[in-house]
Amino acid sequence: MHDATQRLIQGLGDVQSSATETATFVRFDGPLCVVIDALGVEQAWRWAGTVIPAPGDSVQVQNSGGRHVVLGRTLPTPTQGTVTAVSSTTVMVEVAVGESPIEAAVLYANPQVGDKVALTYGHEGYLASGKPSYVPPPPPPPQPPPPAAPTTTKKTFRARIAGNWRNGDWGSGRPAVSDYRVAAWHYGDILGKTLPDDAEIVRCRMYLPTTQVLYPNAPIVQALASPPPSQAGTGPTGVLPARQGWVDIPRAVAEQLRTGNRGIRLSVNSANGGGTHDMYKPLSEDPMSGALEITWRS
Repeated sequence: MHDATQRLIQGLGDVQSSATETATFVRFDGPLCVVIDALGVEQAWRWAGTVIPAPGDSVQVQNSGGRHVVLGRTLPTPTQGTVTAVSSTTVMVEVAVGESPIEAAVLYANPQVGDKVALTYGHEGYLASGKPSYVPPPPPPPQPPPPAAPTTTKKTFRARIAGNWRNGDWGSGRPAVSDYRVAAWHYGDILGKTLPDDAEIVRCRMYLPTTQVLYPNAPIVQALASPPPSQAGTGPTGVLPARQGWVDIPRAVAEQLRTGNRGIRLSVNSANGGGTHDMYKPLSEDPMSGALEITWRS
């Protein structure tokens, strides 16, 4: 019993005499033996660490009853980080423990700022041995759908009222153009309701069932500003390129038809001393008299 008590007391004494010291790592001297510099004196002690220190590193040494064991580096050893700068052979890596950033040799191709790298500490310092996990870049946003192709629409509008104006009075319903008469066709409000505001008028034609042509000048065409009995025109004017059948109306005149409650008027053309004296069938004889064929794109 006395011997056992003595051994227990000796063991407690050994525990109480155990202490941790620091020294400077110099080199390995065999698989489990390292040479350290303790106060300027090199000594070979047993190695029990896991992370291989680099020469000059501060290491922890446990002194237990005069038996010294080197436990490892005194500084924390991070195992991963984020690249913050890149040079030809090394990278600077921001880490979460210890001093940051740290410099590491590069062991993978094409390092970039922002890379998440794995770190290994060894005899020559830190090594950035590659990306521990690859996060693919987000896919590019989908391309917007192509704009819808414009659609082309062609529609015929028949006149609701037709006649000729003279001295403030509308005639019998037979459109006529002369020095004293203005021929006119009115379409109600259907033009303004049908033609879209943003539509591009591609072509406008007017059907003229002509019954008489006496003078050489073709009539002047213009938009009719309002329904009869007014005969006032509005907007640009033009000269008809033909005098019977389907005749093209200048697009500048046709553009006026999409606004309000309008129609078409034909008036005398006195250019070069000439004149106009044309007559057309009334709606009672030809319901297509003055009909408009408008093609637009929207």
